[in-house]
Amino acid sequence: MGILAGLSVIRYRTHLRHRWPLPIAGAVALLVLLGSEGKNTDLGAHLFGFLFGVPLGLITELLISRVGQARSAVDLLLGLLSMVIVVGAWWVALM
Repeated sequence: MGILAGLSVIRYRTHLRHRWPLPIAGAVALLVLLGSEGKNTDLGAHLFGFLFGVPLGLITELLISRVGQARSAVDLLLGLLSMVIVVGAWWVALM
């Protein structure tokens, strides 16, 4: 949610000039609704994941606007790396 909020703030800044907090507020609302259910939920992990994701989305969108879209091979490599990170995180969490 944080990455999507950061991307939206930069990508749609011409339309959000006076209302730029809306993507952040929407992402926080989704975080509260979906990320705080259950007594065994790690709220700190969801909160810090969100707080790390917002600057990551901002930086990513700024790099895309300056450098351009990644080539398909780089895009595939980054997608595979993302999947490995997510599976690895779940592997560590469940062990």
